Amino acid sequence: MIGASSASTIPAYTVTARVLHWLIAALVLPMIALGIIIANEWGGPVQQPLYDLHKSIGALLLPLVVVRLVYRLMNPPLPLPADIPALQQFAAHATHWTLYALLIVQPMVTRAPAPRGVRESSVPLSSSVAAMSR
Repeated sequence: MIGASSASTIPAYTVTARVLHWLIAALVLPMIALGIIIANEWGGPVQQPLYDLHKSIGALLLPLVVVRLVYRLMNPPLPLPADIPALQQFAAHATHWTLYALLIVQPMVTRAPAPRGVRESSVPLSSSVAAMSR
């Protein structure tokens, strides 16, 4: 009877959507670590290669996110269950679309030219975080 119960369950997301999701997640997670290492200049002799790797992964990520977004718009998932409260459904949708926006906007913001007189990574990330917590 296991086959009968699993056959009646339809996944909310297609295989393509799930592959794109996990591929992007597998690329985004190391980007966070690389960004922290690069911003704090902890890379030592491999600082520049780490920066180049970070840029290369970013160049791969942006088109993948666009493909995922277009695929999502053309193949919407099943609606959330009706027993989920409206506020929770709104929060889920808002979070989902905000993540898409961040994945598209973040690379563009970081590639924007810095103001005159400010060099890239002139203030290490740890100093910036410490200043914000004061």
